[in-house]
Amino acid sequence: MNALTSSWHRLRRAAAGDVDPAIYGLMRLFLGLAAVAKFTGFFSPIPRLILGRLHVGFPLHRFSPNSFAPGALQSTWLEWLPAPSLATYNTVENIALGCAVAMVVGVAGRVATLGVALCGWWLLLVDPAGFKHNLFALTVFSSLLALSPCSRRFAVDALWRKPLARASALPLMLIRTQVVVIYLFSTLAKLNDGWFSGHLLYRGAAKSAARLLENGEVLRAAIVGFRPFSIAGTWFTLAIEAALIVGFLSPRYFRHAIIVGVILHSVIDLSVDVGTYSLVMFSSYIAFIADRPGQWHVVVTTPAQRRMVIALNWLSRVVVVVGDTFSVTGPDGVTRTGQDAALSLAAHLPLLCVPAWCAEMLWHLRERLRVWRRPAA
Repeated sequence: MNALTSSWHRLRRAAAGDVDPAIYGLMRLFLGLAAVAKFTGFFSPIPRLILGRLHVGFPLHRFSPNSFAPGALQSTWLEWLPAPSLATYNTVENIALGCAVAMVVGVAGRVATLGVALCGWWLLLVDPAGFKHNLFALTVFSSLLALSPCSRRFAVDALWRKPLARASALPLMLIRTQVVVIYLFSTLAKLNDGWFSGHLLYRGAAKSAARLLENGEVLRAAIVGFRPFSIAGTWFTLAIEAALIVGFLSPRYFRHAIIVGVILHSVIDLSVDVGTYSLVMFSSYIAFIADRPGQWHVVVTTPAQRRMVIALNWLSRVVVVVGDTFSVTGPDGVTRTGQDAALSLAAHLPLLCVPAWCAEMLWHLRERLRVWRRPAA
């Protein structure tokens, strides 16, 4: 009992933590873009171009009167609910698209985010094609984000609402937990013979190869339909997703997990039609950008550089002044200059952090190689 009470008090202290509302605002913005892509059909362009199914519409209505048959509502445990018509289904999709646009703009941001979540749950319930992982991820993250003050930054709402300096960390904790749960579920779901043998991935690759052959692209068809690629891809995906679970559970490896996750989902999105799943996961990664305490003191050499840093200073609380030499002083009191200062500052700014982390790793690797090659005195 004492252990449960202690855990509950730790959770309450963490939930009342110090989180910049800009994190929630960025998530609302990018999750809204993913929702717009979902309800207009503008996603996974390369696989859809190969299959000849690329569609962009405002909004996208996937079903015709001949192909629409409500899903879960026909089961026995929900048969007391009236089955919706195709017109009702299309109306809900229209509402979801309108809410998604409002999410991006930030007009009634929390209400719009909740609207996308509610429409998503309803569409999952009655979808004739059954469960869709991309819609499920979008719906879950929208539901959790609606608990946060996500319209206090980067939103039209922020123009007339009182500024909010800090916010509760509970929605952030729930979103981070959901990311780990999704990768855990995805890893466990792949522990089967169909995945180990590469058959599940090869089946989709074979369809793409057949379409390429019809278009006369023999070489690309041979590469896409090469079965060892499918087997290697299935095992590689399984290993990476299992590693992401560990990475996102450990604050020490957040950076590495974000970089690996972006690479993984980019490759998947360019090779397999997974809908908006990759876009949703990218937006959820914002929850792992460290909201670091303390101030960073940046000295730039021109007023234009100062304005640029301030424009990118969304999560960082950076103090920027104009001086003679470019330098960056972190909360640890260490002052950096030159390329090291540029990399450390870029790694602290949200939109630049991932490429900066990659560049920082390459920079340190190059320095180690130089030391290794240097002859001993």
